[in-house]
Amino acid sequence: MVPTVQHWCHCTYLGLIFFLKMLVSRPPLIPYMGLVLQDLTFVHIGNSDNVKGGRVNFAKRWQQYNILVSQ
Repeated sequence: MVPTVQHWCHCTYLGLIFFLKMLVSRPPLIPYMGLVLQDLTFVHIGNSDNVKGGRVNFAKRWQQYNILVSQ
């Protein structure tokens, strides 16, 4: 990778710099799939599929949706 892109995606910033660069850039853009998958995995592992009473955890699904549409 180009050194500046490595800096943007560095783990100490949790991809924040890259995310901010994507927000201010004009389309068409190709998002870095590693960060998208990392965020989806974090939400999946950190939140249960069901809430009390066996109901679907819509808060988890909403977080996943927001990750996908923000890219």
